[in-house]
Amino acid sequence: MKDRLFDAAYDAMLQTGRALMFLKGYGLKSSEHYVAVVLFVEAVYSNKFPNDVFQKFSKARL
Repeated sequence: MKDRLFDAAYDAMLQTGRALMFLKGYGLKSSEHYVAVVLFVEAVYSNKFPNDVFQKFSKARL
């Protein structure tokens, strides 16, 4: 159950992160776009979430 919840949160972060990137005028061209999305979300929201949240998302993309 815990893995499914994390997967759902990760997917939600990717989808909203992509939408935010497109809204700000950025696009995704790489096949590993999830890396760019995680780094972008971290850069934009690093002051709003605890650092461990971004560490978990970063680990998930590896």
